[in-house]
Amino acid sequence: DLTDGEYIIVATVDDKSYAMSDTLVGGKINGSEIQLTDGVVSLENAEGFVWNIAEITDGNFSISNGTKYLSWSSSTNFGLVDEVYSWIHAKMKVGNLSQVLQLDVYFSKH
Repeated sequence: DLTDGEYIIVATVDDKSYAMSDTLVGGKINGSEIQLTDGVVSLENAEGFVWNIAEITDGNFSISNGTKYLSWSSSTNFGLVDEVYSWIHAKMKVGNLSQVLQLDVYFSKH
């Protein structure tokens, strides 16, 4: 079973679901198609996709794979670092684009 603070991060695109791998490939988050049953990932499919999400302060949180913390290393890449890296849940505008990039995290524990 997953313990408190452990999550599998899944995105659904065109009726296919992709789990966020707990490793990076060239600074990119590697996603793999994963089967959901009634919106739930089975534990046998969870290996390699478990992330620990912990609140650091109000509105700030860290994301780790159990040994390293997910960080933003450049405008196009992520990194995995030893020290706690703080993420903020926020809406942000990217450059002069009229579109707004918004990260909404929904936590569901089964």
